[in-house]
Amino acid sequence: MTDSAITWLDQAIDQAFTERISDIHLEYVEDGPLLNVRVRKSGDLIDWPTIGGPEARAVISRIKSQAGVGSGTVRKPEEGRYVHRINSGTIDPAMEQDAYDEHVKTFPRSELRLVVLPTIRGEKHVLRLPSISRTPKIVELGFSSHNLQLVAKLFGVANGLVLFAGPVGAGKTTSMYSALEYLGGPGKAVYSVEDPVERALENVDQMEVNDDAKNSFASILRSLRRSDLQVLMIGEIRDQETAYSAIQISIAGARVVSSIHANDSVAAVEAMLALSGANAQQVMQSLRGVISQRLVKRVHVACGARGCDECGGTGVDGRVAIHEVLPITQEFSEAVADGASRYALNVIAKNSGMTSLRDDAQRHLDSGETTPRWIAEALGNE
Repeated sequence: MTDSAITWLDQAIDQAFTERISDIHLEYVEDGPLLNVRVRKSGDLIDWPTIGGPEARAVISRIKSQAGVGSGTVRKPEEGRYVHRINSGTIDPAMEQDAYDEHVKTFPRSELRLVVLPTIRGEKHVLRLPSISRTPKIVELGFSSHNLQLVAKLFGVANGLVLFAGPVGAGKTTSMYSALEYLGGPGKAVYSVEDPVERALENVDQMEVNDDAKNSFASILRSLRRSDLQVLMIGEIRDQETAYSAIQISIAGARVVSSIHANDSVAAVEAMLALSGANAQQVMQSLRGVISQRLVKRVHVACGARGCDECGGTGVDGRVAIHEVLPITQEFSEAVADGASRYALNVIAKNSGMTSLRDDAQRHLDSGETTPRWIAEALGNE
């Protein structure tokens, strides 16, 4: 028979893909032993049944061995990749292990990113699932008609940098992938630098950061600045050299998209100025616009958000995106160079067509797609 730990992992990960779960949290408690399981779905962590006894230990051992993480108790954070074969959970558990090992190779391969964290209770394992769905088109990202027109203008210029802003889990990577497909194509030299690569894209030369091999964002970008590129995605701007490279590559003639952690679009411009170390004129010369976004829970229509068996009692049916699109105008650029306050910059941005995140969320509230509580979860209370 196939080892029960393998069967549990195969079935659990298959279920996670089916239910559009982004992360699986496994908390291993040696005193028991117990394996507490939670999954992130539509932004919330939801409890799954706990595993106890020898199987709990076997599941953790299986994950660590497959992901190349040491078999002993971890003393510091560790990272690895767990290979899952999609739909392998359908294999009959009664199949002999040797037969399973051969049969499972015929299923599509998918890599889950693993982080192992030592805690005072035991080891915490977090498996991040890659997306296996197709990349949505720009028009499918949920932009209002007004914001979609602004986005088309941002991407209609010959060169320059467009930033996607928001916290972790706001859907920035999916939006950037959509932008790459919109800007690229088989006749163009399109590159991405990511940590990690979350989805394979056609007609894009994707490169993955590997700090252990001294293959950082900065080192890859130094080489790309000398290559014949037309469109570039930088997974995240996180340090001065990466920020400065994005500016230089975009000024040199490429179209560049990247992400930055900021609460809104004006704050993203300020963050880029502070992080890059470049002067305001250089930053504003490169920057074409900022797209801030959040994901807000969507009402499950069948139960009206009250909770039912179909939605697992959550009242939620996925999430909808809200956006704030800031086009960089000459007036805005001059105000930045003059050291204008954030309030003044927001006034100029709104006069140039920017709709705030909260105002964009209001249209989903008016249509009954979401609730005031869920908007507050995403944006906070005023």
